[in-house]
Amino acid sequence: MTPANLMHPERYHGLPRPHGFEGWYYKLVDPDHSRPLAIIPGVFAKADGSRSANRCFVQVLDGRDGSYAYVPFAMDAWEASTSAMRVRVGESTFDLDGIHLDVDTPLGHIAGDLTFGELSPWPVTLLSPGAMGPFAYLPGMECRHGILSFDHEIRGTLSLGDATIDYTGGRGYIEKDWGRGFPRAWIWMQTNHMSAQGSSLSASVALVPYLGVAFSGYLVALWHGGRLHRFTTYSGARVTALKAAERKARLTLERHVRRERCTYRLEIEAHGAPTGTGHDVPLLYGPMEGDMLPRVPETLTGRIQVRLSRRQGTREQVILDDEGRCAGIEVVGDMGELARRLP
Repeated sequence: MTPANLMHPERYHGLPRPHGFEGWYYKLVDPDHSRPLAIIPGVFAKADGSRSANRCFVQVLDGRDGSYAYVPFAMDAWEASTSAMRVRVGESTFDLDGIHLDVDTPLGHIAGDLTFGELSPWPVTLLSPGAMGPFAYLPGMECRHGILSFDHEIRGTLSLGDATIDYTGGRGYIEKDWGRGFPRAWIWMQTNHMSAQGSSLSASVALVPYLGVAFSGYLVALWHGGRLHRFTTYSGARVTALKAAERKARLTLERHVRRERCTYRLEIEAHGAPTGTGHDVPLLYGPMEGDMLPRVPETLTGRIQVRLSRRQGTREQVILDDEGRCAGIEVVGDMGELARRLP
């Protein structure tokens, strides 16, 4: 991965050899929350080394009823820029300003144009290039992650089958993953639909393979009141509680900020989280064992209780105590092992 790409997680970085993937995740929620969608364009190279087996794809998750479609394309339908965030899959195009959709899916033909307002990305600096922080400089990371916008406005309409959905005035979220494979186990939670518009939570805890071993790392951030509160492995935060059970996940983190002489505490409780069985939620395709296979249970209609407090001595100040709606939630793999390997 080149230094230029380190500073631009949104760009196409090219598939690692002998196999790998790259995918962008667009979450779209209309103003009345009746038709949340996740649109995921991406590309994948199989581990067998056969170029003819490589595929690009568009995935569509309809949060209204949990219906889902994975639409593969041959590689001649793929076009991507390494100098800006511009991706084409078939007749559909994706960038940071918006998306143009024109694709046949098992859910029906989906078409239309959406444009996005001002984005709010995870800040990128030389010492901490995005959500990965200094871990971005580690060679050999199996999976990398970027948050391209915590929250932004949407304008435009989409047609899906016989329905026309107006997203004007709705809110969006964009992230990206790339590398050779997903973690062995993870919890992922995201919402940008709290009482205060602009507040957004993105939280992931994952069992990450690295150089033949595995460790549990976490990238958790709350954007609130114009400030990004980071609770990450590399920022010195620690997980004090983690529990995931049937359709529930609970996570508590603390971070001491020396310059403020205080400790921040973030408590997250998610409801509606799937357990990874796939019995009652669709399984999105994800990279596993050198192939793209159905393995990621996700809901777009979860609820997340979020509480951020600041403790200084014996005094505690509650900064935020709110519920996030239209929450994306994934719980995948062995949660016991994930908890045991936390630092």
